[in-house]
Amino acid sequence: MSRRRQEQLIGLLMRDEGWMPSAALADRLGVTPRSVRSYIAALNAQAEGAVESGPAGYRADRSVLAGLRAKDSRPKTAPRDRLHALVRELLEASSGVDLYRAAERLHVSEATLEADLVRVRSLLHGTGLALERSGPRLLLVGGELEQRKLVSTLAHAEMEHGYFDVEGMRRGAGIGAVDSSAFGPFKNELAAELAEQGYYVNEFATADVVLHVAIAAERVSQGRAVEGTPVEPGEQQERIARLLGRLSGRHFGVTLGRGDLNHLASLVLTRVVAPGGDPSTQIALDPAVEAAVAEAVQRAAREYTVDIDHAAFVRRLSLHVQNLAHRAREQAWSRNPLTRSLKTTYPMIFQVAVSLSDELSQVLGIPLRDDEIAYIAMHVGGQLERSRRAGEALTATLVSPGYYEMHELLRARIDKSLGSGIEVTRMETRVDPDWSSIDTDLVLTTIEPPAPDERTVQLPPFLSDQDMERIAAAAGRRRRTRRLARLRGELESYLDSSAFLRPLKAACLLYTS
Repeated sequence: MSRRRQEQLIGLLMRDEGWMPSAALADRLGVTPRSVRSYIAALNAQAEGAVESGPAGYRADRSVLAGLRAKDSRPKTAPRDRLHALVRELLEASSGVDLYRAAERLHVSEATLEADLVRVRSLLHGTGLALERSGPRLLLVGGELEQRKLVSTLAHAEMEHGYFDVEGMRRGAGIGAVDSSAFGPFKNELAAELAEQGYYVNEFATADVVLHVAIAAERVSQGRAVEGTPVEPGEQQERIARLLGRLSGRHFGVTLGRGDLNHLASLVLTRVVAPGGDPSTQIALDPAVEAAVAEAVQRAAREYTVDIDHAAFVRRLSLHVQNLAHRAREQAWSRNPLTRSLKTTYPMIFQVAVSLSDELSQVLGIPLRDDEIAYIAMHVGGQLERSRRAGEALTATLVSPGYYEMHELLRARIDKSLGSGIEVTRMETRVDPDWSSIDTDLVLTTIEPPAPDERTVQLPPFLSDQDMERIAAAAGRRRRTRRLARLRGELESYLDSSAFLRPLKAACLLYTS
């Protein structure tokens, strides 16, 4: 286990005083549960009793871990740390960096730093930035927006996997002008106000937006504001720009100019969707993108036999892909801390996402990185979960002769206790209902039916916990019957009855024996 991985694991364990499941640690670290077990063993080998194991997962002895962290708090000299320190120095020095003095500050030889410069140029490839050299003097050349994207890349590389790590983000981006305690309130208020305006933005995207706003605040405090706007902002962009300006002033204590706010508002719009509601928040969907997504989804559903070909899913994914295309043009990629976990834990879902991504990349002409493919995999997994739950949901008829609001009270109790697993789709308030016309999965009745069967549950007018358990048990039996029927149908699609002899004659049995 590397020192950085150890620091990530210690940070996660010390965040919570209670038990942390192995699966949660694996997701946040982007590794498998087996790797987590080996990491815990390594920590306990260094400091006995550092982490306790149990059925609920792992629980840290915070004092022991704090001592272990303090013991291993030597100055960082790893190649990547040195590389990032050099890049941050180049970003901050408008007149350039002296190679010899940088080597002294980083406590390495000039030859080592020369080798690091090769890695710096590799990091700058495709960013629009260039490294110019005149003797020992190094100068980073490029626009302000390109430099901010490089800062964002450094921050993403430094952030711990799987959660919003403020200190890792500030360290990676070199953010010193913004108080770390302001990040959480800024993020929460931004998400709440966007939701009030009819937008939806996921948690990972919100954290990414806050990162870019914090970078902008840091750069503006250094006198590096974005001047002007390439295009005149629309109404949506203006509204979000005002929101960002108000929040950055309140939480970060920095006044952002028009150029910065319009750029950040444009970035926000590539990470949000407006599924419905106020027409002023609606994001127009490109017909070409929707057609490409619909065709890719149909092909993937057919080739992998997965239930994802639904109009609502196609629209949601189309909005995401349209935003993804905007991000690709701006080179403003979104990081997904669950990428590695999705690959290892749900390989089939990730493979479906890869298939969709390959086709969309070719048709729309946009490159797709693993992090963006992971977001598509999350869309696919969400739709499959919706389909699974829809397949398990049962319909029910409630038979309760009308007496004031008795039937309504019964229905409210059933809905509250059983949730979305059982949906009451029909109400019968007569004493002589047409039993033969009832075709729902379950029949919940307060009067005795003429011919009870496995789908019928007779109930008293006032339900007890035991009555709810009887309904749940009947629902479980119905679901099991439906699963077996579905399995039988699938098997019959692969087998041809004409290929079998039934019943076998006695003579045939004697001959074969």
